[in-house]
Amino acid sequence: QPHIVVVADATVIGAVDVAAGLRENGLILVNVHNKADLPALHAPASAKVLTIDGNEIALKHFGKLITNTVMLGALVKATDVVSLESVKKALGERFPQKIAEENVLVIQECFNLFKGEKISFAKEL
Repeated sequence: QPHIVVVADATVIGAVDVAAGLRENGLILVNVHNKADLPALHAPASAKVLTIDGNEIALKHFGKLITNTVMLGALVKATDVVSLESVKKALGERFPQKIAEENVLVIQECFNLFKGEKISFAKEL
């Protein structure tokens, strides 16, 4: 039973029940161009659904539909599961400098796009 579901490609919604087993007060984070185009998720009423146009950001920075970094940035902002600084540090340790710097820019942009209060899961995970 997940607390958080990250959907990197909204076209899977419908073919896959992305909300299956989601806990009460869970989070579904979806990469979708327009929130109005989001199919029904069949999530618990208490679930919070957040969207980001990850494709647009990925194309802007990478020139390709590589959305994993985008979704990570949104997840960092939306929850307290991991800190922005720890993600930046991990990228710096894992990738060559140029790649790490571009990924940090993407994460920072996503972090800045999200507004509102963090959803707390740290005590539950």
